[in-house]
This record gives sequence, structure tokens and C-alpha cells, in this order.
Amino acid sequence: MPSNDILYEAKVAAVKLMGKVSYTYSGLIKKLVSKGYSEEISEEVANHYQMLGYLDDADYAEKFIKDAVTFKHHGPKRIRHELILKGVDEFVIEDVLLKLNIDFDEVIKELAENHIDYSKINDFKYRQKIVGFLSRKGFDFEQINNVLEYEDEL
Repeated sequence: MPSNDILYEAKVAAVKLMGKVSYTYSGLIKKLVSKGYSEEISEEVANHYQMLGYLDDADYAEKFIKDAVTFKHHGPKRIRHELILKGVDEFVIEDVLLKLNIDFDEVIKELAENHIDYSKINDFKYRQKIVGFLSRKGFDFEQINNVLEYEDEL
């Protein structure tokens, strides 16, 4: 059983951390462990703040997705990958994506309008460069293909 002093100290450390940056449940545990607290103490602190509503992975995912789409124009593959790396459960990610109902076809079209020179689209090297760019942004090849053919609709 951990001492109350260490538990209190870990809770104070967690509040300071959460005051600066948003954390997922597992992200806070990892950060506390990296600060020298045991796994047991870190989990207890994370559970405590989760029960109080200060740690909410669904809320974190929603804010993360909105920012990733609005400011970075990331696609669904990259968003899922980054959230999984942050410790958000895949089911939570899918629920939030369904709730937000983001039209990623519109996101990639907007990104393409700002980054693609359609007069060069038939140049193989240029096309590969654009495919790589859009792929790194997190879009799948069907979405990329659709946006590369988008020029016909303009």
C-alpha cells in the first residue's frame, strides 16, 4: 500500500502537468512514471482524476480530431494512428469519429486545392510527390485517387 505522502505528491504533480497540457488516461500514467512514480501510484492518480472528470479520453479525442482536421488537414488514418499512440482506445476513436461525422472527402479536396498544381498532375514524379504528401497526411489511396481525378470536375 503506497504511503499517503507519495500519493499526495503524485496528485499534485498530476495537477501541475494537467494544468499545462491535456492528457489521455494512459498518457498521464506514462508521464507520472517518467517522473519517478510507480506504476501503481500513477494508475491510482489517473483513476482518481478520471473519476473526477479531469481525464476523459473521448473528450481528448474529440478536441484532438477537430484540431487535426481544422488546422492540419489530417486524414482519418493519421488521426487514428496518432490517437492510438497517445493511448486512446480504438473503440473510443471510432465512436468520436462517428459522432463528429467529418467529411474527409471535403478535407482532402480543400487540402488539394491549396497544394496541387493540376497542370502538372500528369507528370509522374509530381504525381508521386503529391500521392506521398496526401498519404502522409493520413488519407487512403481511394481518397487520394478521387482527389487527383477531381481536376476533371473543375
